[in-house]
Parts: sequence; C-alpha cells; structure tokens
Amino acid sequence: LFVFITHDVQFAALHKDSPQIWVKSFDGTNWDWDFIPDSDLPEQLLLELLGNRKNVLFVEGESNSYDVQLYSALYPDFYVVPSGGCSQVIANTKAFANTDGLHSLKACGLIDRDYRSDEEIEALERKGVFSIAVAEVENLFLVEPLLRVVAEHFACSNVDEVVSNVIGHIVNERFRGQIGRQIRQAAVATLKAQLSALDLGDVDGDSVSGRFKEAVASIVPEEELERQKERFEGALDRKDYDEVLRLFNAKDASGSVGHFFGVDNKRYKEKVIGLL
Repeated sequence: LFVFITHDVQFAALHKDSPQIWVKSFDGTNWDWDFIPDSDLPEQLLLELLGNRKNVLFVEGESNSYDVQLYSALYPDFYVVPSGGCSQVIANTKAFANTDGLHSLKACGLIDRDYRSDEEIEALERKGVFSIAVAEVENLFLVEPLLRVVAEHFACSNVDEVVSNVIGHIVNERFRGQIGRQIRQAAVATLKAQLSALDLGDVDGDSVSGRFKEAVASIVPEEELERQKERFEGALDRKDYDEVLRLFNAKDASGSVGHFFGVDNKRYKEKVIGLL
C-alpha cells in the first residue's frame, strides 16, 4: 500500500484509480477529512477548489485576462477561476452546485452582460451566475467613478473637465461612430437567443414541422431590429453614459482614453490594474 501526501493537484489528479482524500482542516489534535466527491467538474480543477478552501468565483477569460486581474483584486475573499467562455462559466457553476460534499463552499459565476436581455440575466442569476452592469469587462475601465479616481491619481488640473472629455469621447466619437453596426449585432444576438430558446413542446412526427414554423413565426427580425435601434439611439440622444457602457460592445474603446490622463493609450488599463 502506497500513501502519497501532496499539495501537487496535477499529480493527485493523474491517479484516477486511487481513492483520494482531502484534508479539510487540522486543529492540532483532530483531522477533518473526507473522500473526494464525484463531480462533473474536471478532476484537477475540483482538487484545486477543495484545496483552496475559499468560496469560488468562476469568470470568463484565461489566467492573464482582465477578468482575472480585476476580479482577483475586487473580490479577495473568493478564489477566482478563469473558465474561458461564458457557457463554460455557467457549466462550471452548475457542476459545482450539483457536487455533493461541497456545500461548505459557495460558488458563483460572473460574466459579461453582452447583448443579454433582462429576462436572460434574471434567469442566470437564479442559477448563481451574475452579469456585470456593463457590456463587457473592458468597459469597467470606463465607468465614471473610476475615471475620477484615475484623474485624481495622475493629478489632472481639472478632474471634472478630464472626466467630461473622456465621456464625450466615448459617447460622441466611439459609440456614435459604431452605432449602426452595434445595433445590428445586438439584434442578431437577441434573435439567436430567441431561436435557441424555442420550445416545440411534446410533438409527434407529423406535427414537428408545423410547430416549428409556428414558433419561428413568432420571431420577427424587423421588430427586434427596430427595438434595438430605439435603445441605442435613445441612449445616444440622452447622452446616458451608464446606458452607453451597458450597450457598447467594443473592446478597444477603453484603449483610447489614456491620453486624456497623460498616459499612453496602450498602457491605460495596465495603469488602472496597478492602482488596484
């Protein structure tokens, strides 16, 4: 009988046919331990989560993404786990919740809002997956409270003026310049979501075609395009900066504002992360 005691989760995960035990705690006298539970999570990831002993936050991106860099600083009480795309964040959060033996830990997912409707966001929240209040993580570098902190840090002579100039640049130049394409992308994304959510019910072979045509007929692309046009153009007309950041899917927008603070545009996000 060989017993290996290790902190190397990759080594432990390689021994798939061996009983695996994780030590939860030791108070100097008593060991609190248990067998590794069965889970739909990849085994190495499961071992990492158990060994970390923190609540878990599944996020998008890879290990060096802005998601990981920002959320690790903003949520120090959570173990932040990069999961690639939003679908994998949702899958990991679900698998964690369904794994017996993990109830002493809590897991949530955090994803970009993208083009999701309020109904989609509410449905995901019921599963423990939450969306940030801007279109994508890069827009967090543009929220007004942060702009003020950055302007003050770099000792800008007139903070209000600098912040106003940045907001004007994002709304009047970047957002206005791409609004047509953004409207079309939002409409397409919403139509895809509606198609994937079609419920044909319990049908026999002869009625599949009819039920499908009936369900598809309820989706009207022209109406969705007009609805998105009203949302985007309304935000632009009102100069509603919060709504613009909620709608604007443009990863390069936050890379165009550094010069307002006397910083190279390409280094702006790096500077913000450094401040955090």
